[in-house]
Amino acid sequence: MEAYKKTTLKLNAPLKETEKRAVHLFANILREDGNKVEYDEGKINISLNELDYHRIKNDAIPIGKKYDTDILSAILDKIDSIKSYGIKGDKRLYVGYNKERKVKNRKQKEQKRGQYYYAADNDFSAINTVLPKGRVNKIICADSETFLQTLPDNCVDLIFTSPPYNFGLDYDFGQDDKIWKIYFEKLFKIFDECIRVLKHGGRIIVNVQPLFSDYIPSHHMIGNHFIRKKMIWRGEILWEKNNYNCKYTAWGSWKSPGSPYLKYTWEFWRYFAKGN
Repeated sequence: MEAYKKTTLKLNAPLKETEKRAVHLFANILREDGNKVEYDEGKINISLNELDYHRIKNDAIPIGKKYDTDILSAILDKIDSIKSYGIKGDKRLYVGYNKERKVKNRKQKEQKRGQYYYAADNDFSAINTVLPKGRVNKIICADSETFLQTLPDNCVDLIFTSPPYNFGLDYDFGQDDKIWKIYFEKLFKIFDECIRVLKHGGRIIVNVQPLFSDYIPSHHMIGNHFIRKKMIWRGEILWEKNNYNCKYTAWGSWKSPGSPYLKYTWEFWRYFAKGN
């Protein structure tokens, strides 16, 4: 069954015989690309598949002059008023241009490609343990690296963490402006402990925002660390904060011609899983 984009040109009066001949000749031109133009009393029905609009417009001009009619111009204007179409070469595509491309045999192709190939050869133990009773339902204030070392392997279902920004913010205590190398060394030691205590099949989510002025893509650097540690990337969530970075602008050549940097209004949540 053929599909068309359909539209109708309503007429103020029935067509004259000369106008009917002009429409018939014009319809033959459009039919070459699988289109239809059909005259019905009081209207002209137009069914479009694809067409080279500028070519048929040029072809219509001598027909209109021969039969001394403006009806073809009216049809062309009606076609041109349709603004939803795709482009292929010189043609406008009215059907199927926005159709979702389906994947056939999806499961077989996933197996062929190899899911999370970067983590497939991990050596995580699949034996989960229980969190010690003294740690259940407790808020514990401690150095994360030191405290996590007191927990057994594979005992935590979910870890959600937002490490210090290292922007230089005025926290109540601690430094937020460490040398980046030292900052990431500390951070990755803590993340390695997080991976160790996370259960097989557990999840870890890291909330982080890069520091634009230092050109440090911390969200990517953190994500790459987890991938190197054989964690499975499960997705990314954008936390839209709306009112924070909107105060700032990535000035262009007027204010900072040397090296302007972009500003986001959101932060990243990187989401990983341990084991399959």
